[in-house]
Amino acid sequence: MGLEKKWKKILFREYGVQYAEISLRSLSEEVGDLIPFHIKDQIYIPEGNLEVCYIDESDWDNLIYYLSMKWTINNIKDYETMFIKSGKDYLNYCLDMTPLNFSTFSDSKLRETYLKYQKYAVNYTSFIWTAYILSNIFVEKAEEVLKKYMNQDEIDKYSSSILAPVKKAATLELQDKAARLRKVTPNDVKNLYELFKWKECLDIHHPPKSIDEFKEEITQYNETGLPESQSHESILEQLKISDEDRKMIETAKSLAYIKDLRDDYRRQSVYHARCSIFKEIADRMSIKIEDVSFLQEIDIIRFLDNRTVPTYIEERKCGFMLFFSSDDLKIKCVGDSIKFHKRKIDFECEHCDITTSLEIAQSDVKGLTAQNGCIKGRVKIVKVKKDLEKIENGDILVAHTTNPSYTQYMLKASAFVTDEGGMSCHAAIVSREFKIPCIVGTSNATSVFKDGDFVEVNATKGYVKKLS
Repeated sequence: MGLEKKWKKILFREYGVQYAEISLRSLSEEVGDLIPFHIKDQIYIPEGNLEVCYIDESDWDNLIYYLSMKWTINNIKDYETMFIKSGKDYLNYCLDMTPLNFSTFSDSKLRETYLKYQKYAVNYTSFIWTAYILSNIFVEKAEEVLKKYMNQDEIDKYSSSILAPVKKAATLELQDKAARLRKVTPNDVKNLYELFKWKECLDIHHPPKSIDEFKEEITQYNETGLPESQSHESILEQLKISDEDRKMIETAKSLAYIKDLRDDYRRQSVYHARCSIFKEIADRMSIKIEDVSFLQEIDIIRFLDNRTVPTYIEERKCGFMLFFSSDDLKIKCVGDSIKFHKRKIDFECEHCDITTSLEIAQSDVKGLTAQNGCIKGRVKIVKVKKDLEKIENGDILVAHTTNPSYTQYMLKASAFVTDEGGMSCHAAIVSREFKIPCIVGTSNATSVFKDGDFVEVNATKGYVKKLS
């Protein structure tokens, strides 16, 4: 790594060491031909209470380019088939582990099972990356198709709904099931909990909700009621869209669903692995299961080989750095010496694609309209899951991104604004479902605004303006 690198900030997440390592490996040569371009220069660095992924900008652009060349309208169905197979393989392996009595396993047998789990996780995570990129590519292509048939005002009004996912993933499916109940009974809570108790497990250190917390969530969905049914098939019929162009639109809708579904496979798999193999690893180390999330693969292997218990878990909870280098393909984890290692690999802020002080001084931001509407309210910044507890009815939720764990709290907000995302992201899907104004992909909203700011969200025109 050197000064010629231009680091692009890709995402903010509440990741532990375990999943951040898998994330980096899933874009490397380890996954073979699952991706058409392997990225070696990648870093996770702590910023605040989050881990931020940076990738060399030219490498990221090359990955997008090669994916767009490899997967076209003519063979994208093959990709979808591969995605589903990888997700099911990962989940089924975790389900198969659930009934096993790991306490009877020798250290060497547990080691073998754990490494096999890691392989499934790394391979599937490559699909998490590629599904995200391909969905964005095909949504952009579909929007270009719509320009043949609609003016810009019509595209702004209808495209987000026309290109909505062809099916609902787990969180919206749960909302539908809860909203259709006449009254939430204990039996309803128990049945739905068994179906969806895994959905909070973004990572090993994110436990599932208790059944009482789950009851509170579905009661809220029940009181909110069903969203309006949205169908724009009649609009497409009126526009007389050609079969070829309709195929592009349907592909974009299908990939939007795949983009949402990727989190369902992952969270179910993490939940079952958390309850089985990672619980056994934690028990043998005499640590909390959440602490396993801050261990690398080499830490766990070293323990299973010679019972060496790591002593640096608490340090890593305060911030860790993982990186691949084109000169050194080993992953490294650093605690309080992060600044030293950033200098060692020539990672400097001036070479990063990050928000500048000039941008932070602005009083408004711009982004993509995901759901039309204009609303005024007080900002609540959400950077980590715990911040969701701040949201009160009518607030403007401003976040780096949203995920299914946010949905219950999002329904309190009068509008959503995110740094990341496109027309098929989670915030966009929820906003369209419940007709809540939403702007995504601003890149800097969480930096420009702060808690309590009074703002106008004009989602129709795609801007958020700070008011006096």
